[in-house]
Amino acid sequence: MDTILVVFIFVLVISLLLISGVSSKSLRFIGGLIRKLAIGGMMIFLLNAAGGEIGLHVPINGYTVGIVGVLGVPGLCSLAAIQYWVI
Repeated sequence: MDTILVVFIFVLVISLLLISGVSSKSLRFIGGLIRKLAIGGMMIFLLNAAGGEIGLHVPINGYTVGIVGVLGVPGLCSLAAIQYWVI
């Protein structure tokens, strides 16, 4: 997708949520979830950059980002171990 389109959709969704009167508690939950998923994606990216020398590559998709976003470093280590030894 084009970057401008993604930013436009993001701003549109936030605007609609604010206009519809969604409580701040649910917006805080959604914001925290998005932040955790973004951090999870960055952690996988850094693992792929550092693990490239030894042949370690964890694909960045919704499932892996969700696992790392929710579980954190233990989730990242488990995905790396599965990828390195099992697959």
